[in-house]
Amino acid sequence: MTVLRDLVYAPELGPFGQLDLYLPDDAGTCPLLVFFHGGGLCAGDRGDGRNPVCLRLARSGIAVAAVSYRLYRFLPPSPGKEALLSADSPRYPDFIEDGAKAVAWLMQSGRQFHPFSSWYVGGSSAGAYLAMMLFFDTRFLDRHGIDARALDGFFFDAGQPTVHFNVLAERGLDSRLVRIDPAAPLYWADAGLARGDMPKICIVYAQQDIVNRREQNLLLYRTMLHLGYDSGKLRIIEMKGYGHTGYNQDVDVYAPLIENWIRA
Repeated sequence: MTVLRDLVYAPELGPFGQLDLYLPDDAGTCPLLVFFHGGGLCAGDRGDGRNPVCLRLARSGIAVAAVSYRLYRFLPPSPGKEALLSADSPRYPDFIEDGAKAVAWLMQSGRQFHPFSSWYVGGSSAGAYLAMMLFFDTRFLDRHGIDARALDGFFFDAGQPTVHFNVLAERGLDSRLVRIDPAAPLYWADAGLARGDMPKICIVYAQQDIVNRREQNLLLYRTMLHLGYDSGKLRIIEMKGYGHTGYNQDVDVYAPLIENWIRA
């Protein structure tokens, strides 16, 4: 397999506008998974412990684009208070717009590196929140002429379907609050989910996940079913015995989980 590092999808973003592309050696067509790293929208990197998983997937015949995006920059918090953003920090929805740009760049330019047969978008934790927003709030990809619901699949690993806790912190709110408004993937779930040929969806969470994360992902799953989403295209997986995204570091667990879902 081949790794193409530091490909620029948005030059105006500097290092945050880059991605790494992991490609199978086989010259034939293959699926592509566009993957966003976790880190609470304020930390993490596209190389964060995911390289072994990306390498394993590429060797199995699935290409992976590991994407960087802009991150919040918080000032040190005062005792008993929420952290404040620095004046030059990105704001919501900058990071979601970055994700949409990366998907658009890959769909427009990615074929110069390899022929892709199908298109998947996913992420872990904060990265899954980005992937959820790209699917549910179709406006982000619409701006690039892409129909989010015409893609082949979305992989939501331990994401937050309500307003992300650091988006709440940006507003000066208690980050433990549960809010469903336009910054929440769930806000955009509607009867359109039941229309036509929709992407397949995989929702993953840990048995001992972050407080309320398990329940929120179950709510997302049940809401999609309630709205008429094709149950044959919707899968939910509880990772027994793990804490939040703990299984990500086990290449023999995480890579086959993704591969089996894509190939199913």
